[in-house]
Amino acid sequence: MVTITKTKPILLFAFLDNVSSFQPCSLDLIRKGMREVWGPVYSARNFALEYKFIHFDDKSKTFSLTTDGERLLRYTGSLRNEFLIHNFKLSFYEPFSSVERELAQRKNMSIQ
Repeated sequence: MVTITKTKPILLFAFLDNVSSFQPCSLDLIRKGMREVWGPVYSARNFALEYKFIHFDDKSKTFSLTTDGERLLRYTGSLRNEFLIHNFKLSFYEPFSSVERELAQRKNMSIQ
């Protein structure tokens, strides 16, 4: 299954900042801290879970930052983006890995 979110970097970092401030915390508390409607919050949550920036505890239904999430929040401004580029190979994750495989096979693919 491929998870594609519509989150923007500013929303992702707002989500992670709120998790950091309140952890362990519920999704409702994060949403209130972000002052956003549910859609962008779910999108940021999905991205953060997919790339393992946050951990969800099924028992208590709360979120907390992972080590990678904590490392990411140590940076500010454009350094956050640079950290992501140099430390997280997004091409190893879906949907990027599927696209990479398809493009690699393209020279072997028929027109049909």
